[in-house]
Amino acid sequence: MQDIIGRNYKRQCLFVTYIPSFYKVTLLNLLSEFFPDLHVLYLSRGSAIRSDEFFLEKEKFRFDVVHSVPFEGVRGWKGVLSAIKLNWRANAKVVILPGWDRLEFWAILISSRKSKKVLVLESTIEESTVHGIKGVLKRLFLKYIDCVIASGDSHKTLLRELGFSGEVKISNGVGMLDEVFVAKRSAEASSEIEPSFKNLVFVGRLSKEKNVPLLIEAVKRFERLSLTIVGTGPLEESLTAQASGFLNIRFVGTKNRREVSELLESMDALILPSERETWGLVVEEALAKGLPVIVSKTSGISCFACDTLGAGIKVDATVEGICSGLAQMSDVGKFRQLKTYALAYNQRSKDLDYLNVFRNVIDDE
Repeated sequence: MQDIIGRNYKRQCLFVTYIPSFYKVTLLNLLSEFFPDLHVLYLSRGSAIRSDEFFLEKEKFRFDVVHSVPFEGVRGWKGVLSAIKLNWRANAKVVILPGWDRLEFWAILISSRKSKKVLVLESTIEESTVHGIKGVLKRLFLKYIDCVIASGDSHKTLLRELGFSGEVKISNGVGMLDEVFVAKRSAEASSEIEPSFKNLVFVGRLSKEKNVPLLIEAVKRFERLSLTIVGTGPLEESLTAQASGFLNIRFVGTKNRREVSELLESMDALILPSERETWGLVVEEALAKGLPVIVSKTSGISCFACDTLGAGIKVDATVEGICSGLAQMSDVGKFRQLKTYALAYNQRSKDLDYLNVFRNVIDDE
């Protein structure tokens, strides 16, 4: 488009993001309907640890890619000059950056002197330090930022600790779900509330930060509760051994997104007990299916799911904390209350609010 319009044309927005994840591309496709000259800059086009289904390569917008290698292989200064050139070529009124953790993002920030600079903050106070040289660099980065789109309350707290006094918009998310989860719930899932909490599901990578070993230890104390674990990862073998002999704990391996969607409709609740989690998109997927949730306090989505919606229980990321959440969910009255709020949740409405946060920030340049 720039070649046709001419060098002096200033497009509305350059949106920089890490990789073409399905939840970001869904957002960007909709944004491109309102801003036809939207240009997207991916840091990388792929990942060595993500499945193909994580990516949505059906872009309706123009894009460039800084690095040809998978995201995990991006290192050092490589790509900085390319990022600057691509930024200058885009020549946008609004530049949206996904973080402060890459040299390429700093290069784009510094080379966007005449643009409105927006930071999409998906780091929380629990996982991001505000001290030492890292804290100094984050404060320096924020001095050049005009507006921050923060995912939630714990993200906003991080900004406050870093002394940011500029405009802050809360998006309550990190992206938009696709039709697999947003589609209307089945009549069976929506028509009645099960009388009790029996079937619990965990969906995620079987890695240290997800706290699955502690979850298994907690569930061992609840013989009447069935736990289904969806996913694979480096801890799979040790977790299988840990759960050996407990018939109420089953591993079902990797499921595609449609299979996960169908599985959620047969469950009573979802749990995300992570040590740390920038957001927790799987919690949104569960809520979209009308499931109440148990979420660690260190997960970015915990305040939104449990306080704002009232559809979940916040717990400490410990065995005792998880047990407390399971005990609360097992109370029939509590479960019915949480289920009622979960069924009232409207993912389409929430996604529209998320989209409008970005629209308003881009429009208000």
